[in-house]
Amino acid sequence: MPNNPKVILIISSGHSGSTLLDLLFGTIPGVVSTGELIWLPWQVWRDGKLCTATPKQDICTCLETFRQCPVWSKILQSISNQFGNDISKDPLSFNISFLRHQKYSDGISYKSRILRKIMRSAIVYDLTWLSDLIIGSQREIIQNTCMLYDHIAGTLETPYMVDSSKDILRAYAIWKERPDDTMVVLLHKDAKSYAASGKHWKAPASIQKRLQKWLDAYRKTYIPVLKKMAGCRILSVKYDELAMAPEQVRKELATFIGILPDSLPKWGGISPQNMHIVAGNPMRFKETIHIKYDDRWRTELSSKELDMAVEYEAKMQDLINTLPDHWDHAVDKN
Repeated sequence: MPNNPKVILIISSGHSGSTLLDLLFGTIPGVVSTGELIWLPWQVWRDGKLCTATPKQDICTCLETFRQCPVWSKILQSISNQFGNDISKDPLSFNISFLRHQKYSDGISYKSRILRKIMRSAIVYDLTWLSDLIIGSQREIIQNTCMLYDHIAGTLETPYMVDSSKDILRAYAIWKERPDDTMVVLLHKDAKSYAASGKHWKAPASIQKRLQKWLDAYRKTYIPVLKKMAGCRILSVKYDELAMAPEQVRKELATFIGILPDSLPKWGGISPQNMHIVAGNPMRFKETIHIKYDDRWRTELSSKELDMAVEYEAKMQDLINTLPDHWDHAVDKN
C-alpha cells in the first residue's frame, strides 16, 4: 500500500454544486473523483435494485452496479482482504456512516442529532476533551473511512482523491486522524442562484427560510469549525464563478493541491462515465457535461426576492471575508 493519499473534502450546503466541483477536480491528472463516498456501503447494499428513479441512483456512473463495476469491484475486494469480511456480500458491516444511519433512507437518529450538536459546540468553544470523546466513539468508522481512502488510492495508483460527502463534522474527525493528508474546499452558491434553484424545484420552505437556513449553516457551523482546523489547507470556491469560468477555476484547484496549472491537459469538458462516482447530483450520469452559468434568477425571482437574496449574499461574503489571511481563495473576494 502506498503512502496515505491526499484527500480533498468538499464542504457545502445541499444544492450548491458539490457534485460538479467534484467532477471538475476529477479532470485533473492524478486526482480521483468519488462523489459522496459516505454512501458507498449503502449503494452496494442497494445493488442497483432498490431505486425507482430514472436514471437509477444506486449504480456507478459507468452504469454498472458497484459489485460489477471494474473499478469498485477491485476496491471492494482489496478492502475485504484487510477488513476480514467480504463487504461485497455484507456491505453494511463496513461502517463509514459517522453519526448517522448506514441506510441513507433512515436519516439521522435523535441520538445522533444530539451528539452532532454537542460535537459542533465542543469544537467551536474549544472543549477538545468533549469533541475527542465523541470522535472516539466513532473511531472505528473513521479508521474504516481512512482504510477506504487508502484502498482507492492503492487500487487506482493515485496521489489525490476527492470526497464530496459534505459533512463538516466528519471532515473535522478525518482531519484529526490524518492532519497532514487532509485538505478542505468550502463551496457556496450565490444567494440569488440558491434562492432561484429552490423556487425552481418547488422547495416547500419559503425563500427567506431557505436563505436563512443556508446562511446559518455557514455562519454557525461550517466556518466556525473550519477555523478550528489549524494548519489544514482550506480553499473557498464560489459555485457561480466555477460555472462562469470552469477552466480558470480548474487551474486554481490544481494550484491549491500543488499541481502546476501549466501542466494540465487542454480543457475538454467533463465526461462522468469515464469516472466512477458513488452518489451525488443525477447530472453525474450524463455522457458529457457542458458547464454553463444558470442565470434563471434574473427572471424567476421577483424584485422583492432578488433584493432579499442580494442582502443574504452580502452577509455570506462578510462571513467568507472572516477567513484568516493564510487561507487560500479560488476567487478574488473583490
